[in-house]
Amino acid sequence: MEINRNNFKESLSQIEAAIEASSFLAIDTEFTGLEVHGNSIHAFDLPEDRYQKLLKSAKSFIIVQFGLATFQYNETTKRYDVSTYNFYIFPRSHCKQAPDVRFLCQSSSLEFLVSQGMDVTKIVKDGISYLLPADKQRLLELLQQRHAHQNEHMASESTPPSGSIQSPTTLNREQQRFIDCSLRRIDEFLGAGRDPRSMDWLDIEPCNAFVRKCLFETINQKYKLNVHLESKVNDRKQRYIRVSLPRSQEDLQQIEREKQNAELEELDDAVGFSKIIRIISESGKLVVGHNMLLDVLHVINQFCFELPSEYEEFKSVTRCLFPRIIDTKHMASSSPIKDFVSSTTLADLQKELERAPFAKVKIDVTEGFTDYETNARLHEAGYDAYITGLCFISMSNYIGSKSNPRCDRVLPDSPLLDPFKNKLHLMRIGDIPYINLDGSDMSPSRDHVFHLTFDKEKKAADILKLFSPFGNIQIVWLGENSALVALYKKDQAEKASKALTRSRNGWCRVLTYDEYVSTVKNTNALKTSTKRRSPLSDPTTIPRKQSPSTVPVHSKTSDISTIPEEDEGGEEGGFEFPPVVASTEPVTVLTDGCLDEEDLGEPVAKRPRQDPLPIGEDNDNGGW
Repeated sequence: MEINRNNFKESLSQIEAAIEASSFLAIDTEFTGLEVHGNSIHAFDLPEDRYQKLLKSAKSFIIVQFGLATFQYNETTKRYDVSTYNFYIFPRSHCKQAPDVRFLCQSSSLEFLVSQGMDVTKIVKDGISYLLPADKQRLLELLQQRHAHQNEHMASESTPPSGSIQSPTTLNREQQRFIDCSLRRIDEFLGAGRDPRSMDWLDIEPCNAFVRKCLFETINQKYKLNVHLESKVNDRKQRYIRVSLPRSQEDLQQIEREKQNAELEELDDAVGFSKIIRIISESGKLVVGHNMLLDVLHVINQFCFELPSEYEEFKSVTRCLFPRIIDTKHMASSSPIKDFVSSTTLADLQKELERAPFAKVKIDVTEGFTDYETNARLHEAGYDAYITGLCFISMSNYIGSKSNPRCDRVLPDSPLLDPFKNKLHLMRIGDIPYINLDGSDMSPSRDHVFHLTFDKEKKAADILKLFSPFGNIQIVWLGENSALVALYKKDQAEKASKALTRSRNGWCRVLTYDEYVSTVKNTNALKTSTKRRSPLSDPTTIPRKQSPSTVPVHSKTSDISTIPEEDEGGEEGGFEFPPVVASTEPVTVLTDGCLDEEDLGEPVAKRPRQDPLPIGEDNDNGGW
């Protein structure tokens, strides 16, 4: 079911009832972009590094489409009843005190979404508004103060505060002519022979703010409390003055009360989609998403409150808002599921989970809702939320079939799913595959990783030669003059450390991974008064130049390089490298712009632009 600003209010109670009755919820989002310049992720990020990088993206781009699928288990049919909602969202400034939201757009992201059928015009025209709770509270206090001031003046029968402004200094001829003409129209409106019981009104033509203030002042001085003035907005967003004629002082007060109630209702309407997130949070229901770290960041920052700068605080507030989360990307990348799926991108995963040893999930679509079973709309947020829920059910049932005793139907509250709860998948980090919201993150040894600083003229060949005695390596470029290098043969780490960190090779400086992390953290600690840097960001580097085969993505405000899916690695294992080659042959090198098999399934909005693949490949739309 499509939900926009035209039917949101009337549908809210139905949506709330569906959430409350559900067994679990599945969500998906679509953004205006993915990554701001300088935030490229790589295989050696720590969870707090990744958070700092994605934090910038979440604060730069916005959600414009939100998918929600409610799954309610039916004990009679032994199937789930599914209701799916596809929300269009767009920030609106309903008054001059409300936030006028600025956000970035990434051309490739919007281009891809439009190619999949998204109507950008509908987003802007019919998108549901939203307000952060803090903004709502601030606006509510301003309204209450103004209403109290108006009521005070009304009780004392003074000039209404809406016109209580100081007279402007001078008016030009055209402005004075407009005011004189408006006063003549009001005189005619109030003229002799008019039915005194009439409650009709007169609308003055739209004008600029300065002239409106002058007109308010002049009308109030001339007519006192014999008329009621109200500022209105027409369909073209032009402000004008409405003049009403109350029958009595009591009528005037009633009009003012109705106006104040309308303003409070308008503020409540402006909260918009934020109400849905509040309902989800307060329900305590299990929330399921696919590769949902960025989804969670955006939802919190856009509809709840500004994301905290501290990583541990983020984990804490996420647990408070969404106490139960399962990331199907993490489920599919873990045992026993990972042994039977070749790709964990959402569309591919759904297809593989319909084949043995899994079983296709049978559900019942609630009457009046879109039947996605026969109407697939990949990359529509509602559809992606729907198939995310199907993947969750299929994997849950498979886990139950392997348990002892066997359980053919695993419901969302089953303890069999506890190993997957509150773990958010981390892309491309083989040795730390997830963020653990319920406790400490994994802390693997990275003794086989080294940090190099060198002249920018040096190339990969120089690094390969330096490390050639120790076998294959992986290179992650941090800039033109620094890189992280990992040994494929971890047992060579001690030997390499002694040989490289204590020797003078003349062209580079080599630090162990721990030394590098310590150095950067100490540097950042001295900059507490400046913007917080990522613990693994290199303060001495500049962006590495792209190779001739690279196709960078540009926007007016920033360069953006998007992120591919992570290689499929063991839950506790190390990095995945290409096949080993003899050390006498050229060593295989991976950089942070490399592609893997899963990248070939990513859309252009969610994969690096370095590859020559055409736009429109199926992808994992639940994340990057």
